[in-house]
Amino acid sequence: MTTAFGDIQECIRTLDKEGPGKDVKVLTGGGPVDEATCKYVGADHVCRNAQETVEYSKKYMEVQ
Repeated sequence: MTTAFGDIQECIRTLDKEGPGKDVKVLTGGGPVDEATCKYVGADHVCRNAQETVEYSKKYMEVQ
């Protein structure tokens, strides 16, 4: 996974430059991912597990 961090960073930059940009949130997660990785790739949030991903997404989308 760590070898993909550069590609993830490039993908997020492309989204910002040519895609929906900051209108979408990019979430990261998985074993080797932490806050430093999140910041490095330019993601909006790191989720520790699937449940946290759902909770964050519901909050962002203002869903109860």
